[in-house]
Amino acid sequence: MFMRKILFINPALDVCGVPHAGLASLAAVLKQNGHAVKVADYHFSSKLPPPEKILEDFRPDIAGISLFSCMAGKVDKIIKTITDKKIPLLCGGPHAASYSEELSKDTRFDYVVVGEAENVISEVVENATVNPVPRMIYASLPDVSALPFPHNS
Repeated sequence: MFMRKILFINPALDVCGVPHAGLASLAAVLKQNGHAVKVADYHFSSKLPPPEKILEDFRPDIAGISLFSCMAGKVDKIIKTITDKKIPLLCGGPHAASYSEELSKDTRFDYVVVGEAENVISEVVENATVNPVPRMIYASLPDVSALPFPHNS
């Protein structure tokens, strides 16, 4: 295994001040496995630099976006910015769970994760490639008591 750099993005229509627990949990799992992770949670804070700046500065090997159905059409610019970088793009979140059939045909994504990704995220990240069509991953619920505690480090 080699270290990979992962950027998770949670886009927002508005700011609620509550962090995305799912992305924090995925980041903790990946950090525990030796990867570098940055979470850009625009729903938590509006004080973050734009995604383009974070991509330029952090230079991730892989990016992931948490999609909510109300945001599905509003994140096209972010998705294009990532796909222009020619890095694998993962999609997850409630929209992936509700519209997996639709997303299975969306060639902007390399992976679509349906369900809770903690049990599969390390393997996906370590083997991620740009794909001509999305690879669908159906994940099961993790054993919450075995997950590392998310923290800021």
